[in-house]
Amino acid sequence: ALDPQWLPTIDPKTDAMGCMKDVVECVSFKESGAHQWKHDFFPWVEVAHPVLGKREVLQKGSTFEGVLRKEVRALISEHIVLGAALMPGAGFLEAMSSAGAAAMEPPLGQSIDLSGKKRSA
Repeated sequence: ALDPQWLPTIDPKTDAMGCMKDVVECVSFKESGAHQWKHDFFPWVEVAHPVLGKREVLQKGSTFEGVLRKEVRALISEHIVLGAALMPGAGFLEAMSSAGAAAMEPPLGQSIDLSGKKRSA
């Protein structure tokens, strides 16, 4: 068990921010060895991208399918080009970037190693 320690939040020799910084550093130091986090993937639910939608992993890649939410449709409907609502080019770039990032992630239910260390078999 740890012995309790008095950590003053007001010190006449130090300004308030300096005193709080000392308290945070002391608490952080005391807690640094308290718990070793195990970074595992928990496949509860896959978060859908607001434009891309749900990801389907195929043998030769991935596809995305979804329905635009009202909020997204409202944003797109404000961008009028030649009298028609058109998704802005930045939206296409963001969607392609997100699709590429998602393609690099493992499918739902497969774990990944976040530690950077090789696992022994």
